[in-house]
Amino acid sequence: MPIKLTEKDFEQTIVKAIDSLPEGILRLMESGNLSISYANEPTEDQRADLKNKDGDILGLHTGAPKQSSLGPIGSWPSFIYIFQLAVEKRCDTVEQVQDFVRGILLHEIGHFFGMTEAQLTEIGQLSSVGEKSNGTTN
Repeated sequence: MPIKLTEKDFEQTIVKAIDSLPEGILRLMESGNLSISYANEPTEDQRADLKNKDGDILGLHTGAPKQSSLGPIGSWPSFIYIFQLAVEKRCDTVEQVQDFVRGILLHEIGHFFGMTEAQLTEIGQLSSVGEKSNGTTN
């Protein structure tokens, strides 16, 4: 049965997932202009910008990647959003939520560093986040 967390519990789970990331990734995130946030579900504007408008959206990176063809643009803000309702649908325990959120964060951090969906799939970052869950991360 899918888990249902309070907003505070979901936020704490995200913090634990962030704390579990490798130190090198955390340092790179801190050196960029990256914020992590959460919401129950994406806004209509966020959904309109995605290819998968009908499926559940688990996470989303918005803003400029840390590097672009124009060179470093780290002063432009970037955001990673985690969507609580879509995550809860796929998890039965708090531990599963934490692991799932960690996978979503790694995927979205890949986008922050300029990786495409194809590149993320190639290195296996989708694991259970996108392909196996029929969810979408962008």
